[in-house]
Amino acid sequence: MTAAQVRERKLEKNFAMLDLNRDGVIDKADIKAVAQRFCEQVGEDLDSPKQRELQNALNQFWGAVDSDGNGQLSLQEYVAAMTALADRPGELERLLNPPHRAYFGMLDRDNDGAISQAEFNAAFARSGLTQAERDEAFGRLDTDHDGSVRTEELVDAAVEFYRSSDPDAPASYLNGFF
Repeated sequence: MTAAQVRERKLEKNFAMLDLNRDGVIDKADIKAVAQRFCEQVGEDLDSPKQRELQNALNQFWGAVDSDGNGQLSLQEYVAAMTALADRPGELERLLNPPHRAYFGMLDRDNDGAISQAEFNAAFARSGLTQAERDEAFGRLDTDHDGSVRTEELVDAAVEFYRSSDPDAPASYLNGFF
């Protein structure tokens, strides 16, 4: 598989995860449903401040990638938008930082500033990943090997997901295995 194929395959899988109603486009209803599903997955109240923070961050991200403003993205538009963002130093980080910090806040259930293996496993128990896949994903995200994932590791992994064409990069496992 070429570098371009790896990157495209990751983006296609990511698109499929965001197109929750499977209508071939990502729209605001999908983005809202993504936030709600994540809250349910981690046990966060659907009207909590953390949920609102995540929804606001995702809405801001959405506004930046929906460049034509028509309220929806096809797979081709999504791949083009994310590829263009990945090639702009600083811009991808600026857009990914708020939603991933919000995700982190929900994953860090004990609010100690780190996601433990137990918190990660509990959050992704209903994700479709096996225990072995969750263990491997956590191990790859824990880049400093201290037994926890810190905010910076999660944000760095999110940025790397869009930029890297290395199938073995830690971020390649951010959305599960492809």
